[in-house]
Amino acid sequence: MCGLEALTPFKIYFWKLHSRSDISINTINDAKNYTIGIVNQNVEHDFLVAKGFTKLQIVSQSIFNIKKLFHGRVDIIPYNDLILNFTLVQDKSLSEFNINQLERLVELKSISKEAYLVMNKNSSPQMIDVFKKGLQEVKNNGTYQRILIKYGVFVSP
Repeated sequence: MCGLEALTPFKIYFWKLHSRSDISINTINDAKNYTIGIVNQNVEHDFLVAKGFTKLQIVSQSIFNIKKLFHGRVDIIPYNDLILNFTLVQDKSLSEFNINQLERLVELKSISKEAYLVMNKNSSPQMIDVFKKGLQEVKNNGTYQRILIKYGVFVSP
C-alpha cells in the first residue's frame, strides 16, 4: 500500500445520553464506575481490558451498542464522532435517534489517531500525484473544511 497524508483526525471519545446527568466522567478512570458497551476484540475493547475495566457489555456489532445506549442498557460507549454521526444518519434502524441527544465526554487519547487514505503499492506515481494535487486543491478552496464541518469533524484550517 502506498500511504498518502492524514485526511482527518480519528478521535475516540466516551459518549453518554445528554439526559443522563447522573454520569460524570472527567478522566478515563472515572469511566470504570459505569457500564460500557463495547465491540468484541476491537481496539477500544483491547484498550479498556488492558486498563482494568470490568463493567463491559460486549457485543458483536457496534450498532447494538448505539441501540443499548439509547435504550439505557449501557451507560456509555466509546466511539469516533464522525462514524457515530454517520451511523446515526445512515442506518434506518436508528432513525429515531440523533447525535444531539448525546454528549461527548473524555477522549481516549491513547487510541485516537488519524484517518488515512492509502493506495495500492502498484498505483502509478502519476495517479498518486493527481490525487495529492486534487486533495490540496479542495483544501485550498475551502471544500475540504466544509465537508469536515458537514460531517461533524471540526478541524482548524
